[in-house]
Amino acid sequence: MRNANLFLSLMAAAAVACTPEGNEVSLDLSIQPKWAGQDLAYSTMTSVQPETGDTFQWERSDMLLSEFALIKEDGSLLPLVDESGDPIYAFFTKGTPWTVSIPDNIPKGHYQGITFTVGLDSAVNFGDPSVWKVGHPLNPTVNNLHWGWQGGYVFMAIEGFYQKLGAREPWLYHVALLENRMPVRVEGDLHLDGSRRLVLHWNADRIFYGVNEVRPAEDGAFSHSSFDGGVAHMISENMRQSFSWVALENKK
Repeated sequence: MRNANLFLSLMAAAAVACTPEGNEVSLDLSIQPKWAGQDLAYSTMTSVQPETGDTFQWERSDMLLSEFALIKEDGSLLPLVDESGDPIYAFFTKGTPWTVSIPDNIPKGHYQGITFTVGLDSAVNFGDPSVWKVGHPLNPTVNNLHWGWQGGYVFMAIEGFYQKLGAREPWLYHVALLENRMPVRVEGDLHLDGSRRLVLHWNADRIFYGVNEVRPAEDGAFSHSSFDGGVAHMISENMRQSFSWVALENKK
């Protein structure tokens, strides 16, 4: 018993030594929606895809994010959690700042970037949505992305209009289902020796031109992620590569 108690004492001391008081920092993640390098505009037919020349109008860009983690120097991941030690989730929509605040529980150090997922894992996706308190990103009254009786969430809902033979036609893509989860990895010099703000761009034009070329007039303008000829999956593959590093700044 004495040896066991000694072992536990040594383990506790080692844990304290690894993360001494004052050796943790906070991080704000700011994601800025862009189109071809400019702020993404809504309700105006001015977004021209630079690769195809197609013209788009955006009306909706809603998405759920989860599984936030920092990439450590050895390539392993450090999951990011909130004040209670629970996983962090985010809901982004037009008209609100796309920000995620991670409290001061991140060990100081050098990291190689950040990862997150647009979408949810199976347990959360098919879990009881009523467990999420009012105001939580996964509460259906907050995000309006839960499928109700069908079960599961829409991970990303984007909608708008495009030009077809001079006429304005609607497009609507609701990306869901586990096979369309969108893991994102953005690498950069992430040196955290104080509280920082990481700025990323979400390049919405890459939704239509990335790994796959997606043209509503040719590939279909509507999808609820099934029986759509694969267009939702093509969009999910493009989405994975639509985020880019901008800057790491000191928090004001």
